[in-house]
Amino acid sequence: MITPTGRLARTVMCCGLVIAAAASAAARESSPPPSTLMQVEPLELVMVEELDPVDPEALLAEDAAMAALGPGPMRFASPEDVAITPRTHGTWEVFEDGSRLWRLRISSPHATDLNLGFTRYRLPEGATLHLVSEEHARFLGAYDATDNRGHGELWTAALPGDRAVIELYVPAEPEFQPELVLGSIGRGYRDLFRTAAAATKQASCNVDVVCGAADGFAWVDEWRDEIQSAAQYSIQGSLACSGSLIMDAQGRFRPYFLTAHHCGVNSSVDQTVVTYWNVRSPACGDLSGGTRDQSVSGSTLIASRQDVDFTLLELDAAPPEDFDPYWAGWDRRPDRTPQGAVTIHHAGAQEKVISLEEDPLTLTHTCDPNATSEIGSHWNVRDWEAGTTEGGSSGGGLWDIDTHFLLGYLTGGNPIACAAVMDDCFGRIAVAWDGDTPEERLRDWLDPEDSGVLTVDGAFLGGNGSGKFSCGNAGYDDDSAVNAAFFGGGQAGDPDSMFAVRFRLADFGYPPGGARITGFCANNSIDFTGDGGPWPNEVFVYPDDGGLPDDGVVLAQGTILTGDGTGDSVVTLPEPVVLDTDFWLVVRGDPMHSGEDFNVEHDSGPNVGASYISDGLGIAGLTNNFDPDANLMLRATLEPVGGAAEFTYLTAGIARTAGAAGTNWRSKAALLNRSGNAASATVSYVREASTVSAGVGLADGELVAWDNVLEDLFDLSGDSSGALKVESDRELIVTARTYNLTDEGTFGQFLPGVTSSEAMGTGRFGVISQLTKNASFRTNIGFVNLSLLPCQVLVRLYDALGVRVGSARTIEVGPMGFKQETNIFAKAGAGSHANAYARVEVLTPGCLVWGYASVIDENTGDATTFPMVEE
Repeated sequence: MITPTGRLARTVMCCGLVIAAAASAAARESSPPPSTLMQVEPLELVMVEELDPVDPEALLAEDAAMAALGPGPMRFASPEDVAITPRTHGTWEVFEDGSRLWRLRISSPHATDLNLGFTRYRLPEGATLHLVSEEHARFLGAYDATDNRGHGELWTAALPGDRAVIELYVPAEPEFQPELVLGSIGRGYRDLFRTAAAATKQASCNVDVVCGAADGFAWVDEWRDEIQSAAQYSIQGSLACSGSLIMDAQGRFRPYFLTAHHCGVNSSVDQTVVTYWNVRSPACGDLSGGTRDQSVSGSTLIASRQDVDFTLLELDAAPPEDFDPYWAGWDRRPDRTPQGAVTIHHAGAQEKVISLEEDPLTLTHTCDPNATSEIGSHWNVRDWEAGTTEGGSSGGGLWDIDTHFLLGYLTGGNPIACAAVMDDCFGRIAVAWDGDTPEERLRDWLDPEDSGVLTVDGAFLGGNGSGKFSCGNAGYDDDSAVNAAFFGGGQAGDPDSMFAVRFRLADFGYPPGGARITGFCANNSIDFTGDGGPWPNEVFVYPDDGGLPDDGVVLAQGTILTGDGTGDSVVTLPEPVVLDTDFWLVVRGDPMHSGEDFNVEHDSGPNVGASYISDGLGIAGLTNNFDPDANLMLRATLEPVGGAAEFTYLTAGIARTAGAAGTNWRSKAALLNRSGNAASATVSYVREASTVSAGVGLADGELVAWDNVLEDLFDLSGDSSGALKVESDRELIVTARTYNLTDEGTFGQFLPGVTSSEAMGTGRFGVISQLTKNASFRTNIGFVNLSLLPCQVLVRLYDALGVRVGSARTIEVGPMGFKQETNIFAKAGAGSHANAYARVEVLTPGCLVWGYASVIDENTGDATTFPMVEE
């Protein structure tokens, strides 16, 4: 029912409105609601949306009946579907400067808290959204344009009380009109904020994570890091589970979040996930009273499987650094038998607690009566020495008591909290590691470079292993500094003592002569100032000669500083140096630093065969076994030889290969010079393994074309596909078509040469329309990367009505490279569609990507190109 109070716009004098920018996707009280800063109409004149009253007793009885059927998420709110927009509901006010404010009051009697699900959310720059509790001094916001997501939705954290106000501020002359549809209102009944004296607490044997030695829980103090990785999360504003932030093997701090499959997150509801951080009791033993001020909205389902009951999500944004998030390390060793464990979770969908098991774990199968698995797929905890688990604990992490590595996640157990004997089951990371497809296993996400590591350390943002080592774009380390290889006794002056990294150009996509070095750097996160540091270290760039550095040819050199913990030590060369062969960075003793010690930090491994050490034995004494579990943290900054060209173009889908159903693909490429001057260009064929290049000169007005560019220009006869890069000192028109070489012949699909100005970066969203999958057509989606670093692109598929179909696909494109996902509807499990579209989001900061779809006629082999356009 709507209580109308009038919808006519009102003109009000503006009184010094200031709206602060806010961090993406994180709930926060970062800037006050506009209504507190402006002269606005009294709240009682704002329209009210009245919802049905909540009946907590009836809802709790339903929950008890459901709990008997097996594990599942804990319900904490009753959702009500609505269809509310600023055009159909609420009250608008217009201010003297042309800006506007829309407000709507939400009322649901007897609700303990409210949360909102905006099924369409897209704001222009300068617009803000706030949610305000009428009964409590609390608000959420500002949400703004940084919260625009590829899935187009925003689900909020909860606010206490049964009445709330939505405030949408729109600046004068916005870039576009806000798109806002409120589709769901979660009406709480478990009192998440403990506002009622009779609010139900979690089981009395639980142990608050704020407990410590002073409270008789000294063992809890040993788990402060891991406690910061655990979070509660909600699904569709009504269901709650637990989970853990987890590190990947390369230490990239991607916001991967591990939880249980039975919690019910799938590709249709992953965007509704809201993670709550640092929800904890004010004091040990309270088991209630925590705040919910810190949350992150939105996620993407990455992988999931029922038998071992795991789900891996990627959050739409990492928890901000002021949340103090910790990325948990993990252990996937199949033969490891933990001698005890802890689990960190949100029992009863309430404050964070910790449970202790001091006996060895045993192997079992799933505790879920609705699923099956083999013995050995799960860990079993027979009884807890301290604490328990309850509904809402599902998905909470299980850590090895000795190593502090994450081993698994709660999948089910005895529903009687604090029982004398309990059986809790935890899915094993070691079993979830492998599966039939990337969407059914962990290894493709937690170790995307297939390093083969069995354990990975956890880390905080900003500490050792924090990813602070961000310089350079070519190296073999994993960003995680754990120690330093060290020479003492003044050996910084001994030229026969050295640390070295051999750089193979092909590893970074360059042929001999195709790259130049512009600088180098070393990690410097470990502090040795109390031991005589920091120390100057001389670094030399030598060419490779048969697997050893040729120290008779110094390509470049410079001094790095290590041992003061201040971060990257960077050397920028005065002039770039062209690399005609593989090369070495060698930290070598030099008389100018005689009497000093020197060191180089190394990572947590494993050694990839690129790092060497020589202790007083010279070049001939360089050995590769200084540490079998690490790589020296030295990096170079490389760029293509044509990197300084004024104009760079990249064209996707270049091929000389046999395709499906008897197709036989070739590519024609053309360069047209209409610049008014002669042009000099370098044309390169970029593929995953290597790059080949050729020089081309064009007179003014000349068109140069190759009917089969890989054969005609590069003399390549094998099957391959990739991208064509053109670097020119003049502006060119670069085009290509990839066609099917049949007896009848086809003209093929057109693909343009695109520049970085046409590409899309992070924070922007693209759409590719007119996609088809049925018996007659299939759709491929491809991307070119105009950046010098690997880029990840997220693709979501929608049917003609805008409903998500299939699972989201993450596609990684190499530096200045091309990657195509063939038959994407089949790979996403999206079914058949006559009319559909894709929404594209670039995930990697600093990347620039252009995309297209190729719809293939299964009968003729004809391909039609549909380019990506920005929303």
